[in-house]
Amino acid sequence: MIIPYFLFFFWALFMVLSILKGAPFIRTSNKRIEIMLSQVENVSSHRVIDLGSGDGSIVRAFARKGANATGVELNLFLVLWSKFLSLFQGLSAQTSYLWKNMWSVSCSPYDV
Repeated sequence: MIIPYFLFFFWALFMVLSILKGAPFIRTSNKRIEIMLSQVENVSSHRVIDLGSGDGSIVRAFARKGANATGVELNLFLVLWSKFLSLFQGLSAQTSYLWKNMWSVSCSPYDV
């Protein structure tokens, strides 16, 4: 019975920190990610950036299609979680995550 309380504590801490540091994290649905992927022709030839990447689901989706993708996130916990998921899914070579404010990142090297 202690595990649900433990998980709830981390979830609550995660939500409070995300609200204090910026916008709360709301994951993009898989349907919307598929729509984004369908809008880009020849995905593998693009460099992609996701400002406010959250858990990195968009970054990993583009990486699975062959793109080099970067996520920018202000919440350190989400950056670490994104890196872990990319490593676990074998996408760490195509993905990178920056722990920065999106207003301080240059988007000039990216085309999507």
